[in-house]
Amino acid sequence: MADKSENSTVLFAGHAIPTSEAWKRMQTMLDTANHLDRLNQMFSHLATDQTRFCVTEARRHIKGAAVESPAKKAKSAPLEPPARDPTGQLKSVPLEKLAADLVVSKGLDAALDAVQAERGVAIGLQDLVQLIGFKAYEQALVAELSSDEFVKNRLSAQQIAYLWNETERPAPGKPFWDERTVQELMNRTDRGEV
Repeated sequence: MADKSENSTVLFAGHAIPTSEAWKRMQTMLDTANHLDRLNQMFSHLATDQTRFCVTEARRHIKGAAVESPAKKAKSAPLEPPARDPTGQLKSVPLEKLAADLVVSKGLDAALDAVQAERGVAIGLQDLVQLIGFKAYEQALVAELSSDEFVKNRLSAQQIAYLWNETERPAPGKPFWDERTVQELMNRTDRGEV
C-alpha cells in the first residue's frame, strides 16, 4: 500500500502535483540557478545583466516559495516541524537560524547532516551557504582554517584550495578556490577582519 505522503498533492505554480515532485522541481530550479551563477563567474565576459538577474530572481523565488496543500490552502500550515527549547516547550525555529547555529556549533559538513536529522530536509553546501549568508559562511571557513586538523597538518594555502575545491566549498566571487583567495582569507583573519 502506498504511503499517505506519496499521495499528497500541493499547489505548485497554480497546479496540483505530488509533493515529492514539487520538491524535485524546486531543487532543479535551485541547481540551475547555481549552475548559471557559476557560469556567470567563470565567463564573466559573457555574462549579461539578464543572466545575473535570472540567478537573483530564481533564488529569491525559491527561497520565498510556499508549497500549499490544495485541501489546506485556506489554513496554511508551517512547512517546518516545531522544535523544542531547552525547557522542552515547543517553539518554531526558522531553518536559516537552525542552520546558522549548527554551522557555528558543528561546522559546515556536520551541519548538513544535522539539518537533515533535525528537519528531514536534505540540502547541499550551496543551499547551506544561501541559508546562513556569506558572513556566517566565511566565519565557518575561518573556524575550519584554525581547526586542529588544519593546524596540525600545516596545510598550505594551495593545499587548502585544493581540499575546498574537492569538497565543493563555494569560493567567494569565483568559481573555484585558488591559493591567492585562500591566502587573502588567511590574511584577513590575521588582521581580525573576519
